[in-house]
Amino acid sequence: ESRRISFLITPRQLSLITDEGERIVEPGWFTVTIGGKQPGFSGSADNSGTTVVQARVEITGEPALE
Repeated sequence: ESRRISFLITPRQLSLITDEGERIVEPGWFTVTIGGKQPGFSGSADNSGTTVVQARVEITGEPALE
C-alpha cells in the first residue's frame, strides 16, 4: 500500500542557535528523512518491509534571524 502525504517544515525546525544565543536560519542543503527505519536505527522495526523516503531541499538567501 502507498499513500501520498504532505507536511510543512517551519523555519524554526530548520533553525540553529548561535554562540550568542540567537536563533537563525542559514541557507544550505538539508536532508529530510521519513519512514519507520531511520538511518542508524537498529530496533525491532528494522526489517525488509520497512522503507525510508529521503529528499534533499535547499534553503537559499541570506542567513536570517527567526
